[in-house]
Amino acid sequence: MPQVSADSSSSTVGPRAASRELGAYGRDSVGELEGRYVSFRPTFSNPAVVNAYDVAIRWDDKRASLVFEERNRPDSTHSQVGQVYIPDGKPFMSLVTADKGAVRVIMVTRPDHAGVARGLTSGLRIRVVPTSFRLLRRSCYDC
Repeated sequence: MPQVSADSSSSTVGPRAASRELGAYGRDSVGELEGRYVSFRPTFSNPAVVNAYDVAIRWDDKRASLVFEERNRPDSTHSQVGQVYIPDGKPFMSLVTADKGAVRVIMVTRPDHAGVARGLTSGLRIRVVPTSFRLLRRSCYDC
């Protein structure tokens, strides 16, 4: 799976809008979504156990879209990298990974004034298991 460096800075040169399939969002209109978040979700094997790990979201000029990368997962072999889909006029966004025919979708609200986004993730196991999901924005000074 390709790696996305969330630490590399985005240039101001390059495509300024995502494709129609991703939501045709403009670079300038999604800047506030860029950053590092902490994800909290129950594990699929034991819902009483909560996984916490980093999710970085940034603009990628080559893909002309926001991209995300999960980092520091306890189950690192399942770390995901993908693109961010944002439908026009809707209060949510989808973090989508597609690899070798397998698709995983995290649908979350846009972060509120406190930097919290809530939603669902569907994982590909024997059956689709929807799981609640929460993203909290981290301050850059502790990254």
